[in-house]
Amino acid sequence: MQAIDWKILYTNYKGPEKRAVEFLYREMGGWLLRMPGIYAIHTMACEHAETTAGATTNLLVIGRLQESAIFRRFIQPSEVPADGYCIRVLDNPDVPSKQLVLIAGDTPQAVLYGAIDFIDIAVPEMTPELGNGLRFPNRTLQEKLPSYGRASAPQTATRSVFCWGHTVNNYREYIENMARMKLNEVMLWNEFPPLNAQEVVEYAHSWGLRIVWGFAWGWSTGQCQDITGEKLAGLSDRIVEQWRNVWRPLGGDGIYFQSFTETRQETTNGVPIAEAAVSLVNETAEKIWREAPGLRLIFGLHATSVRNKLEIIAKTHPDICILWEDCGGFPYLGHAMPAPDTDLAFTEALLNQNRRMGLVFKGQMMMEWGRFVHPVGSYVLGNASGLTSAHDAAITEPAWHHLKALWTQHGEEAYRIAQMAHASPNCEILNLTGNLNGRVQWPTALVAQLLWGTSEAYQELLARVFKLPYLQ
Repeated sequence: MQAIDWKILYTNYKGPEKRAVEFLYREMGGWLLRMPGIYAIHTMACEHAETTAGATTNLLVIGRLQESAIFRRFIQPSEVPADGYCIRVLDNPDVPSKQLVLIAGDTPQAVLYGAIDFIDIAVPEMTPELGNGLRFPNRTLQEKLPSYGRASAPQTATRSVFCWGHTVNNYREYIENMARMKLNEVMLWNEFPPLNAQEVVEYAHSWGLRIVWGFAWGWSTGQCQDITGEKLAGLSDRIVEQWRNVWRPLGGDGIYFQSFTETRQETTNGVPIAEAAVSLVNETAEKIWREAPGLRLIFGLHATSVRNKLEIIAKTHPDICILWEDCGGFPYLGHAMPAPDTDLAFTEALLNQNRRMGLVFKGQMMMEWGRFVHPVGSYVLGNASGLTSAHDAAITEPAWHHLKALWTQHGEEAYRIAQMAHASPNCEILNLTGNLNGRVQWPTALVAQLLWGTSEAYQELLARVFKLPYLQ
């Protein structure tokens, strides 16, 4: 096949569906639009269309199922899962010598996920063996494709990533990487608001990702050591004022906060930390909701200080989603060995609380906390130079070797926890925490796959991850 043998037909060209068309054009174009050894520059036609009539090329049709008569002709509504997509490859019955690739999504975001999985999963699976086990996915679209079908939908509603905002070197690359891993929420923790916050929000939305701003509710002001008396007086009002004046004007899709639970003490000055935190959180949330009804609030809760006080934590307002952190060994902590029996039992206790909640997975690249320097003021998020990015890639490469060994040994522990979470109606969020700059490393892609779903056996899922074309 030649480059002009393919045409993209789309139903919508805005938001995540626009990104889907752009993504397909870029990735397919890398395989089709240049001839080896020849400076001949081709383009691939992209058209808004409702029919395949008159086709003389192979067609890739992409869009929402309900918006295209082409899809209704070949795909039953039951074949496209809620919030998911269906990929179908077949011969074109109207032009038997040509083929159809159909990517039908239930939502605009699902359309993008279908485009991503066509390139990252379907093409590798359709690639024929060329002897001695060799497969070359970049050649796949140059040959006749086998009949193929795939449908998928996320098992976790919110698949998020958390990091400090100032660690992001290139926010466009970062957001595109997160979208390609089918994550749908980015939580950015900042001590000062980024100057370009609204640009970051708009760009994330175009890729189908929400931006949640993170800031401290008493966490960084000494309350871990003293949460009584004058230090707590008026704290709720100060938090609301900061939200109102600093974070609300930036746009975004919610607030993530922590409140003095990052300690191994259960009490301070005789007061249970769980009790003080719940009281502050409920009071503050009620005040914020008076001004912004329904605002998404996520309570980042360190289990180290409250794991024996679940009956108190249960009093947190039911509309607040509690995101549990440091719940045990690996994968809850990247530097601690797994303790499967203890960790699975505690996970089960959290999932059985019958409230909105989520779990944090670590084991990714983190800053050297012993040398951490706090930001000194507002800054431009994700606008670092190539030199800065190259420095960070070089300095972190040796650490990634150790992290990859850790995930090779213990990755299945994370799989078991994700399976438990997917089986619970209460788990709203599965979160990946780390500084994820530059090209994606396979442990990051593996966790993203676990967050999406665990319906496949672990070894099958792991093998699929290693075939992803964008991995470092």
